[in-house]
Amino acid sequence: MIRAFRDSDFPTAKQAYEKHREAMQSEEEQRELDAHYLSLRYIRAADSEALAMLQELSSHESTKVSVLRFLAGCYWSTKDYSRARKTFTEARESADEVNAARLTGRIAECWEKEGSPDRGIEELIGMIPKVEQGAAKLLLYKSMASMYQAKGSERLRAIALEKALEFGPNDKELRFGAAYAEAKVKLHAVSAANYDTLLTLEPGEVSALNNLGVECKSLDLPFKAINYYKEAAGGGSTLAMANLANLLMDMGFGEEADEQLSRASELPDPHENVSSSKAQLQKSRREETEKWTKVVETGTRQQGFLREFAEAMIEEATGNPFLGSWKLPDGGICSVESDGARLCLDFSIAGARRRFEAIVKNRSAEGRLLTWRQYSQDHGIFQEGNDAVAAVSSGGATLSLLELSDPSTVLQLTRMSEPT
Repeated sequence: MIRAFRDSDFPTAKQAYEKHREAMQSEEEQRELDAHYLSLRYIRAADSEALAMLQELSSHESTKVSVLRFLAGCYWSTKDYSRARKTFTEARESADEVNAARLTGRIAECWEKEGSPDRGIEELIGMIPKVEQGAAKLLLYKSMASMYQAKGSERLRAIALEKALEFGPNDKELRFGAAYAEAKVKLHAVSAANYDTLLTLEPGEVSALNNLGVECKSLDLPFKAINYYKEAAGGGSTLAMANLANLLMDMGFGEEADEQLSRASELPDPHENVSSSKAQLQKSRREETEKWTKVVETGTRQQGFLREFAEAMIEEATGNPFLGSWKLPDGGICSVESDGARLCLDFSIAGARRRFEAIVKNRSAEGRLLTWRQYSQDHGIFQEGNDAVAAVSSGGATLSLLELSDPSTVLQLTRMSEPT
């Protein structure tokens, strides 16, 4: 039937529909097929009578959700996004959790097409606390990521995809998408951790191997990068071959150095530098292996924070949860100042003065982490800010802060006092 409609062979489409309908036992199945057929008549054959019949068909309660979805699809096809949104909303009222989440995604898409992606994001955020099933939350966070992408908010898109992974850890396409999005916003350790996990789910996946090589290069792990590029190239990735060639040229070769040193060692009276160079090469590889272990550990910690941040962003908070006094890991005390939705947090860590200026949304905050520059004994200024995000825990006991340009550590502060 669908192929016949696609080929504009409407008589054959009708015959296929009637034959299929005769074989069905229940009225519900027949009505759902009727709705599908009528929607194709409207979309493919421009049959306005089919739309009126579809509207009438939506009055049956047992098939209301599926019929309304087909009806909304008809409105969508004519770019009547307002009517499509209202119809998707009507269908959602009778849907189960998973279908309600899926329909909310379509409602958000309609808002985006109408030029209001923020309204779409509000729909999704408002729906998350209403569902309990992981499959429903997975759909909502994936839709949220799409909305952030439409807005050009790549960082929030990456965070939404990371949160979605909590509910779909074995979804290989989702994990690849999250890793790719995280790399775009320079969350290299998290990205590498996700590609590493993906390779346990699908060993030898050449795109993941190549991209993990890219992340290792960004993390200053050239030997690791070479190994992943070589493995991807062995699987036929020409991009990995090009990346490998470029890296070898940039770093002056790795395995090739080992081969030359081995050859030199076998010759009579090798130069004294040969043994020291071999020792240095072994030391570099050992240090890189240790660094890689730390990268994966850091990426895993950051995954936990980003998922916490996603929850903090959507979970409604009473007042400003950032207000009050906080204790730093070294025992120092700092206080948050706030002007409405804006906050300012001054603190010193490892001898450096920093300032976090951000916009608060529920239990989350997004802004810049500035560094103090001293110009004279009595004068200085906070400047050269890097992007940073923060979240207060659901109980309000801790405040976690992550600097995105150098996300080696999640700084965690402990509440000392409630706001007065």
